[in-house]
Amino acid sequence: MELTPQQLCDVEFSEQWRGYRRDQVDDFIERVAAAVADLQGRLRKMTERAVRAEQRAQESVEADGAARRTLVLAQRTADATVTEAKETAARLVAQAQQEARTIMLAAEGTAEEAARPSNRIPGPRSPTSK
Repeated sequence: MELTPQQLCDVEFSEQWRGYRRDQVDDFIERVAAAVADLQGRLRKMTERAVRAEQRAQESVEADGAARRTLVLAQRTADATVTEAKETAARLVAQAQQEARTIMLAAEGTAEEAARPSNRIPGPRSPTSK
């Protein structure tokens, strides 16, 4: 049974010939009622604090989950970017190597053609020879 401070103040006892002094009983009941009111107020405040703390804890858990999801997504994006960069680098290296081979083959062909006697450029003629 919930007992309120007002119920304590409103209580009345029947009188009996050798009972307690009424003014002392009334004074004590008022002090008890005040103490109960104070305790109920403190309980209400503590309950509100507990509810707010639970809400903050839940929000923290939710924020933590969001942060974890963000970190996982960031890691996946970074991994994909690194993989793509490696693939692009490998493709560019292969392309550069192919171009280098092509240039080398062309240079070798030009060098061989220039080395043939029929393709030599005649040197300057001396004035005595005509």
